[in-house]
Amino acid sequence: MVIKNKILILLFALFFVNTAFAQHQEGKTFTISGVTYKITSTNPREVEVSTVSMDVRRQETVEIPAQVSYTYHNQTYEYDVTAIGETAFKGCDNTSGIRNCNNAYNYLGIKTIILPSTITTIGEKAFICCTHLESINIPESVTSI
Repeated sequence: MVIKNKILILLFALFFVNTAFAQHQEGKTFTISGVTYKITSTNPREVEVSTVSMDVRRQETVEIPAQVSYTYHNQTYEYDVTAIGETAFKGCDNTSGIRNCNNAYNYLGIKTIILPSTITTIGEKAFICCTHLESINIPESVTSI
C-alpha cells in the first residue's frame, strides 16, 4: 500500500509539472493589457503579438514593449517580443472570407504604432484595414515583412 501511495504521489507531481510546463510551450498564448502574445520559442524565450483587444484598438498610440513578463503558478517568465503576427492589428471584419474595411470597426483610433528594436518580423496583413494609421516605425532589426 505504501508503494502504491508513493506511485500515486509521483504521478500527481509529474502531472502538475507537465501542466505548468505546457503553459509555456510554443504556440501557447497569454494576454497582458489587451495584447495577446503567442510563444514562438522557448529557448530563447520569444513571443509575437498575436492579436490586440478592442480597447487597444481604440487608443491613438500603441507602443509594443521589447520584453514582457508572464507569471504562471508563481513562476515568472521573461520573453522578448520579436514579431508582429499575421493580422495582429486588423481593423476590419472578416466575414465569409471577405474583408470589409468599411464597417463598424472603422471607428478604431490607432494612429501611431511604436515597435521596439527587438522586432525582426512583421506578418502578412498585420495592419490590414487600420484606416486611421498614420505612423509606424519599422526598426532596423526587421528582416522580414
